Amino acid sequence: MKAKLPLVSIIIPTYNHGRFICDAVDSVLAQTYNPMEIIVVDDGSTDNTQQQLKKYRNTIINIHKANQGLSAARNTGLQHAKGKIIAILDADDMWYPQKLDQQVQKMLSNQNIGLVGCGRSYVDEYGVLTGGAKKKTYRSKREFLSELYLKNAVGTGGSGAIILKDCFDKVGGFDETLRSAEDWDMWLRVSAVWDVDFVEEELVKIRVLENSMSSPAHAARMLENELKMLNKNFHNGVIPVNPLLKRKILSYRYFSAARAYKQAQNRQEVRKFMRKAIGENPLCVFNKTAIALILYGMGGCARV
Repeated sequence: MKAKLPLVSIIIPTYNHGRFICDAVDSVLAQTYNPMEIIVVDDGSTDNTQQQLKKYRNTIINIHKANQGLSAARNTGLQHAKGKIIAILDADDMWYPQKLDQQVQKMLSNQNIGLVGCGRSYVDEYGVLTGGAKKKTYRSKREFLSELYLKNAVGTGGSGAIILKDCFDKVGGFDETLRSAEDWDMWLRVSAVWDVDFVEEELVKIRVLENSMSSPAHAARMLENELKMLNKNFHNGVIPVNPLLKRKILSYRYFSAARAYKQAQNRQEVRKFMRKAIGENPLCVFNKTAIALILYGMGGCARV
């Protein structure tokens, strides 16, 4: 007799994404996996989101709450979730039909796995494919953690991962004090206790919106939240207390900030953050992108 598959709770937090929410929900309804429950948490939208959701009244759990931010919306979904496995889908992203099927199979293959990521495709505002990336696999947990400390090695946003509900019961919910990097923070906490695995195939479509993502204000906000998150995890022991590792991590964050300011065409900030990056880790200059950023900050026109 075939074993009964675990219930997967899909949490879709949304705020003023009425033009995209149907794409997200429809991509879940098209999954080859069952059983599922779909929980949409509307974080105080003022657009037509609720109107769009009416067509799904018999197939989703629709929670409409006051605006408190992305982490709070995800945590509200977690409080209502009944599944053994949790999947997060941001309202402007979409899944390929086989996503849950492949990831759940991977998770069930090893009782020590708490999180499974996957590869991703990128689409524009209109859903047109612009690129993609298979998920890198790692030879060991140590190799994975060494990359996760430097950057969000699980992937962009929360849409690509599935997580055991037990993980949240043990490490807590998403940090509501963070306005970005909240998913990276969660992956760090989960991976400190459980194993992490990946499906290499591209199983999620990440929608990249222009809006303010390349603005100096966005770059500054991202860095502020990333440093806050990393310092918290240094302090609580999730990231090992190692002075050399800490300097390497901080250098990489400053380096990433310089890249963001280059995209925003802010030469002064590029210079400032490359100085910080080199100050923490002088070896970071032995990198083509770093050299290009240094030249740009000095007034050159190198591409990054």
